[in-house]
Amino acid sequence: MFLLVSIVLRKNINFQMFLFLLALGGVYGAERLNRILAANWKSFARQNYFDSHGIFLSTLWSGPLLVIAIIVLVNTLFSLCYLIVRWKKAELRHRARLLLKRRIEKHIAALLRLKSWGVGEGECCLWDILIHSLPTPTDEENSLHLVTLGISFCH
Repeated sequence: MFLLVSIVLRKNINFQMFLFLLALGGVYGAERLNRILAANWKSFARQNYFDSHGIFLSTLWSGPLLVIAIIVLVNTLFSLCYLIVRWKKAELRHRARLLLKRRIEKHIAALLRLKSWGVGEGECCLWDILIHSLPTPTDEENSLHLVTLGISFCH
C-alpha cells in the first residue's frame, strides 16, 4: 500500500520526504519490534518466527520499507536533477537578456552620439544603423522592444 501511495504521490515532495523518514524510522525500529514480538509470540502465533537474528522481520518488514525508501530517494534525485536543469536554463536566459540589454544600450548610446553630431537629420539613416548594428533578438519581446526604439529614432 505504501508503495502505491509513494508512486501515486511522487510529485508531492513534502509527502515523499515524510514517507522516506517514516520508512527509515520503521527500519530503525525493526530490532526493537523483533525483540517485543519474540517475547510475546504466543499471544498471536502458533510458532515463534522471531529469531535472535531478526531474519523473518527483516524479510517481511524492513525489506519492503527499504524498497519504498529507495524508490523515494531515486524520485527525489530525479526531481533535483530536473530542478537544477530548470535553474540553469533560467540563469542562461537571464545572462542572455543582460548581454542583449548591454548591447542595445551601447548601440543606442552610439546612435545618440551620431544624432547629436547632426548625422541623418530628417532621414531614417538611424533606423538603418539600428537594424544592422544590433544583434538578432531571440524572442518576440526583444524584437518588439527594438522596433519601438527604431521607430522613435526615425520620427
